[in-house]
Amino acid sequence: MRICFFACLLGVVIVSAVSCSQRDQDVPVVINVSDFGLVPEKDGVPALRKLLDYVEANPVDKVIFPKGTYHFHADYADEFYMTVSNNTNGLKRVAFPLMGFENLEIDGQGAEFIFHGMIVPFAIENAKGITLKHFSIDFDRPFYGQAEVVAVDPSAKTFDIRIDGEWSYEIHDQNLWVNTIGGLVNIGKNLWFDPNTRSTVYNVNQYKLDPWNHWVDDNYEAYEVQPGIVRVTNRVSALPEVGWIWVFKGNGKARKVPAFRVFNSSDLAFEQINLHHSGAMGLIGEKSKNISLKRFNVGTKQGSGRMISTTADATHFVNCKGEITFEDCVFENMLDDATNVHGIYTKITRLRDHHTIGVNLIHHEQWGFHFAGSGDTLLISDNRTFKPVQALVVESVNFINEEHLEITFTDQLNEEVELDFGVENISWQANLTMKNCTVHQNRARSILISTRGKVLVEDNYFSSMMGAISIAGDMNYWFESGPVEEVVIRKNTFENHCSGGKGNHVIMVNPNIRERDQAGHYFHKNITIDSNVFKTFDRGILYAEYTDQISFTNNKILQTHTFEPLFPEYAVIKFESSRGIDVSGNQYHWDTKADIEADSTSFHDMKFEGNQGFEPRVKVVNTLSDYEIQ
Repeated sequence: MRICFFACLLGVVIVSAVSCSQRDQDVPVVINVSDFGLVPEKDGVPALRKLLDYVEANPVDKVIFPKGTYHFHADYADEFYMTVSNNTNGLKRVAFPLMGFENLEIDGQGAEFIFHGMIVPFAIENAKGITLKHFSIDFDRPFYGQAEVVAVDPSAKTFDIRIDGEWSYEIHDQNLWVNTIGGLVNIGKNLWFDPNTRSTVYNVNQYKLDPWNHWVDDNYEAYEVQPGIVRVTNRVSALPEVGWIWVFKGNGKARKVPAFRVFNSSDLAFEQINLHHSGAMGLIGEKSKNISLKRFNVGTKQGSGRMISTTADATHFVNCKGEITFEDCVFENMLDDATNVHGIYTKITRLRDHHTIGVNLIHHEQWGFHFAGSGDTLLISDNRTFKPVQALVVESVNFINEEHLEITFTDQLNEEVELDFGVENISWQANLTMKNCTVHQNRARSILISTRGKVLVEDNYFSSMMGAISIAGDMNYWFESGPVEEVVIRKNTFENHCSGGKGNHVIMVNPNIRERDQAGHYFHKNITIDSNVFKTFDRGILYAEYTDQISFTNNKILQTHTFEPLFPEYAVIKFESSRGIDVSGNQYHWDTKADIEADSTSFHDMKFEGNQGFEPRVKVVNTLSDYEIQ
């Protein structure tokens, strides 16, 4: 068989040999980016465009980068209009537009990718069999503001901050603005970090300034004391301490630049990737199938001086299916959760005829989401009680605009269907496995789970500002579906959660049901919490409501003295409107006994035995709680 060599338009010979008439499937075709002029220290976007054009037109299995530092600028990058769920829609420039590619591996071989300007590093759409591995991602400038407290005057209620390094600032009408890669941001949504622990400070909620809230007057003033030093007069909140790090990302639409955008793709692998920074979520996956993350780490680059990695969730998955797997990953210093796996509720706004409804995507960060297609099964539920009403198969979908859709079903709507009811797509529900991962030093929770697929959370370490695991469902604000049907949480370590000051338990199972007095209705089911270790300074461990079959067994709860308890009045475990409860074989090592509260519905068939360090009886209460959905 005669062997020849493919050459690119630049006249560069590609080193992988293939047949001119028929490719030898046993010999992978590998190309080196340097052969296309993509080299360190130059803007790699023009050369990358030529390379991807070549890959699109020729059989290539693998693209390799010689180890080095590569730069990608927004100036001449391809531009696409993107509707990205839970992020900000708009025109986005993309460095690696992997649109329609199949069976391609990109191996950075330890390379560093530095991005300049408002540019999305990777967009993977309508793709299959993509593997990205062994590289890091960072941006030359941050997407958020950061300052260090250098002086505090309690008598004047002022504190001085130093703004230097990567950040510069402006003051307009006694309001502070900091220059970021995305432009000027005010202190808007702000948070305090301890530079020693690199975590949010204890009871951080009491220190937040709230000028972004348009219902109240600004509660601060800022003015320059000397170049680089700004004095802040704080009229409301408690004063910070010298050395604390203040971070803020403004009050505008800040989720513009995710690192990885994944849409309508399947069989994707992300391996040995270090994501140091992005101007939104780290990885957002929508309507995709089978996504694997192995040693996919999110955290600031050592020595950078930055406190924040991603300015939103590390990862987020919306109406995906198949398998979503995390293995040996580390997530730290994000301004939101490590992952959130959920679907979307749309709201019925029109009943057109017996087969057709009009629905709206209510939350603005969901506008433009490809909610459903022909053949999908949708479930209509009462938005007040979350009770299922009818499941129907989609015949066709008319996307009127980013906000409004019309959906026609193969069968007739029944008479129970009403305006404002929620509609979710139950054809797109992923299984989730998270093993041997670490989540810590971040704002918000560790992971959120709202999927009907099988869920296994095993052998992980969690330590976040708020609770560790949230299993919710919401048809009234975030519009994130739906119920879980099989969740196993075992052999994990949870340490010092809920230190931020807003309350909540370490594990929260709390759908945001508006009419909370609907006894006998169960939203979630089959949740197993077994053989975990909880190291905690505060009392709240588990709160669950509207759950059918939940067990808390063989867990060990150890008292730490890292902080003073914030909510000592909380019951260690509390159940409401649930059934099939098993609390057995647990050990509670504290200076007080563990108490359990349950309403009469939950208490009716509860199994409670073999626990050490617990009160001998369950306290039966009849009042419903009002836990905040966060």
